[in-house]
Amino acid sequence: MAAARRARTSDNRVMGFVTIEDPTGLIEASFFPDQFALYKTICSWGGPVWLTGRVVEHLSSLCLDGSACGRIGPAVPASVARSS
Repeated sequence: MAAARRARTSDNRVMGFVTIEDPTGLIEASFFPDQFALYKTICSWGGPVWLTGRVVEHLSSLCLDGSACGRIGPAVPASVARSS
């Protein structure tokens, strides 16, 4: 994961965005309020992750509306991964 941020919707609910990087490039994944628990989960992991969702075009860019995520490999808390 290259970056993560939160934002509020027009009805003041919290949603999250993560930028995922692999050897082919970057994609931003959106986690709308009903999927916000997934955003919090993926942000707590260090190391490689997988995401599924629906690819959508937003402001002339492709984005992923996240619907599921998981870890690849052993669990490493994000706080440990960032400190190395």
